[in-house]
Amino acid sequence: DFQAAYDDPFIWVGEMLTDEWITGVNWEDYKRANNRQLIYFEGPADAMFSELQGARYTAELAFEKLTEIGSGVVSADQYAKVLAYAGYSYILLGDAMCEATIDQGSEVYTPAQLYGFAIERLTDALAQAGDADLRRWINAGLARAHLNRLEYSQAMTFAQAVNSDDFVYWVNYVEDTRADNSLYGDVTGAN
Repeated sequence: DFQAAYDDPFIWVGEMLTDEWITGVNWEDYKRANNRQLIYFEGPADAMFSELQGARYTAELAFEKLTEIGSGVVSADQYAKVLAYAGYSYILLGDAMCEATIDQGSEVYTPAQLYGFAIERLTDALAQAGDADLRRWINAGLARAHLNRLEYSQAMTFAQAVNSDDFVYWVNYVEDTRADNSLYGDVTGAN
């Protein structure tokens, strides 16, 4: 769910809003998004919110279910990974939304609060993680969440903990049409 939310709509629609690319898609709601007229219930904005919420919910539900299964079957790194995906989903919600609700609640959260939720999940993930690359990925998320909250010293501490010039963490697990890189079709005239 995170992979599907990340490339489209997060990157694709987000780039329309920041003028990183201009779309030729002729659907009215995408034309408006391309002109920064984002209406919350229309396709682009609704997709961004619902897909990112889906990724967040799936990660948190997976953690809950893994906890029910128990540590005899589930490794600490598996716990850490699902918590990290929840944390990264909160980061993207904070990046993409001016405000957001969680789980159909009535409380509206600011980006700073969403980054705070990310920090909670990622801190818990870091406490579980043993794999070095997983720890680097979690530290990169913690650095980003703190940076987005303008907490510079914490951001530098976690960024230094990544401690690798060639660190890359790929977010790809399955090869089905839902998890394809839909950006390829979006930017090469397939639409």
